[in-house]
Amino acid sequence: MLPEIRGDFHRIVYAASAEAARAADIAFERTWAKRRSGVAAVVLLFSLAASGQIKLRKIDGRRKIAAVHSQHTVTAA
Repeated sequence: MLPEIRGDFHRIVYAASAEAARAADIAFERTWAKRRSGVAAVVLLFSLAASGQIKLRKIDGRRKIAAVHSQHTVTAA
């Protein structure tokens, strides 16, 4: 499963054009939205972190984690 997710995700990130990236994104959604697997989200998160495209910050304590999580879920909705 990991190689398939990574390959599909890389087709979006390393697309030759914006149009190709949109097409790859649509294909990614069709394939992986059906599964709604938390594994896919974790793989994408750590792939982005490993490649240096995003930086993860350290969070201390359960309260802060809950606050950050609720902030992001409210913002994303």
